[in-house]
Amino acid sequence: MPTDKPSKNSSITSGETKPNWREEVLNGLLRGIFIFGLFAVLISTKATMSDASLSKQAQLTFSSIYIASILILGAITFVHRIPYALRAGVLLFLLYGLGLSGLTESGLSGDGRIFILVFPIMAAILFDKRLGFITLFIGVSTLAITAFAFSSGRIYIPAVYLANSTSPSAWISGSVVLLLLAIATIIPITYLIQNLEIQIIQTNDLLKSVESEQRTLEQIVEERTEELEHRARQLENASQVAHSALVFQNVSELLSNVTDFISEKFGYYHAGIFLLDDKKEYAILQAASSDGGKKMLGRGHQLRVGGESIVGATAAEKRPHIALDVGVDAVFFNNPDLPETHSEMALPLLSQNNVVGILDVQSTKIKAFNQHDLEIFQTLANQLALAIQNAHLLEETQTSIAQLEALTAKQSQVAWQAHLEHQSHRYLYTPLGIKHLKRQQLLSSEENDESVNIPIALRGKAIGNIMLKRLSKSWSGKEKALISDISEQVGLAIENARLVDETRKQATQDQLVSEFSTKLRETLDMDTVVKTAIEEIKKTFNLKEVEVRLNTPEEDEVEN
Repeated sequence: MPTDKPSKNSSITSGETKPNWREEVLNGLLRGIFIFGLFAVLISTKATMSDASLSKQAQLTFSSIYIASILILGAITFVHRIPYALRAGVLLFLLYGLGLSGLTESGLSGDGRIFILVFPIMAAILFDKRLGFITLFIGVSTLAITAFAFSSGRIYIPAVYLANSTSPSAWISGSVVLLLLAIATIIPITYLIQNLEIQIIQTNDLLKSVESEQRTLEQIVEERTEELEHRARQLENASQVAHSALVFQNVSELLSNVTDFISEKFGYYHAGIFLLDDKKEYAILQAASSDGGKKMLGRGHQLRVGGESIVGATAAEKRPHIALDVGVDAVFFNNPDLPETHSEMALPLLSQNNVVGILDVQSTKIKAFNQHDLEIFQTLANQLALAIQNAHLLEETQTSIAQLEALTAKQSQVAWQAHLEHQSHRYLYTPLGIKHLKRQQLLSSEENDESVNIPIALRGKAIGNIMLKRLSKSWSGKEKALISDISEQVGLAIENARLVDETRKQATQDQLVSEFSTKLRETLDMDTVVKTAIEEIKKTFNLKEVEVRLNTPEEDEVEN
C-alpha cells in the first residue's frame, strides 16, 4: 500500500516520472510562449525599427535578438528529439536574455524585471528547487550589475526611460521586491511540486499494485480455468470408460478394452487391472495396455496381497495408494518391464466393500497424480468393479442357461425315446387320403430333385422327419426353407401335445393318489385301512392278487 512518504523505490519511480509531467508542462509552455512570442516579436521588431531614439545599429541588434529568439523558441517547441534538459535550458536562457535585454534597453521602466522574475520560477518548475534558487541568485546579481552600470554611466538609455533607472535606491528596492516575489513564488511552487511528485509516486505505486494484483488474479483465473477444463476432460473420459465397460459381456474383453481406453484417453504410460484369486492371497494381472505390461501378462504376473508392492498394499488395505518417485516411494518403481515409470496410482475395485481387483495406472511424469485424480479414478474403479461383477454374473447366467437347455434337450430326447417305444407316429399322405403306417413299414429317405427329407428338430435334437415327394418338378430353395420352418413348428406343436398328455396323466395320477388318501383317512381301524388299500390298489392297477404284510422289527431281522 502507498504511504505518505516515498520510499527508496519510490524515489526511483519519481526520477522516472519527473520528465513525464515536467515535459508535458514544458511542451505546453513552449507552444503558448511561441504563439504569443511570435506576435510579440513582430510588434517589438516593428516598434524597434520605428524608434527614432535608437541608432541604426541598435535597431538592427535588438531586431536580430528578437528574431533569433523566436527561431530558437520554435526549434525547441517542435523538435521533440532535442533532450528535455536542453529544451528547458534554452527556454530559461531565452527568458534570461529577454530580461537582460529589457533591462539594458529600458531600465526599470521596461519589462526586463518581469522576465528576470519569471526566470527563477520557471527553473524551479522545470528542474528543481535548487536550480530555482541558483537562477534567483543569477537574476538578483544581474539586477545589481545592471544597476551599477546605469549608475556609473556605462549603459546609456534615452531620457524617456531614465525614470529611476540611474537611481541606486530604485534598483535596490526593485531588486528586493524581485527577490521577495521570487521567493514567495518559488517556495510554494516547490512544495506544491514535491506534493505533486509524492502523489504521482503514490498513484504510480497504486497503479502498479493494482496491475500486479490484476495480473495475479488473471493468472489465478487462468490456472483455475485450465484446472476446471482438465477436470471436465477427465470426468468426460472417465464417463466414456465407464460406458464402454458396460458394452462388453465377456470379462476378458472388458478388462482389455478398459486398460487400452484409459491409456488412450488419459495419456498414461501404463494401465493394468489385477483380479484377486479365490483365496484372496494374490492379485493376478488380467489386462495391460503397455508392451511391458503385456510381457508381464504373458508370464502370469501376480503380486501377493499385503506385500511390498503398491498393488499388494492397496488390495490389503482397501484404499488407494499413490507413489510419486520421491523418497521412500522410489522402491515401487524397480520394474524392468516398465522402466519409464515415475508415478504410480493403485485403486481398489470394490464391490459391497469387498476387493475384487486393483486398477493400476502409471505415468512417465514425476508427481503426475493428485487428490483430484484419485477421486475421479476411484469413482471409475467402483464402476469398473460393478461392470466386472455384472459380467461375471452374466457369464454364470449364460452358463446356467446353456446347461439347463442341454439338460432340457436331453430330458426331451429321453422322453421322446420312451414315448416312441410304446407308440408309433407314422403317417402317409396319398391321393387316397392319410393312413397310419406300422412300425415295420419304412419309407425311402433318399433325396433327389423330386423328393426332400426335412428333419423335425426339437432343441437341436431330431425327433422325426418329414419326407415329401412330387413328380416332374424339383424343389426350390425357398420351398425347402418353408418346409423347414413348418417342420420346426411341427416339432414345437407335437412337443406341446406330449407335454399336455404327460400333464394329463400326471393329473390323473395325482387325482388317484388324492382319492386313495381320502378313503384311507375315512377310518381309524387298522384292518379296515389295510383292506381299503388292497382294494384300491387292485382296482387301480387291475391286479389279480395283492399282499400286504405288517412285521415287527424283530421279524424283519430274522427274515433278513
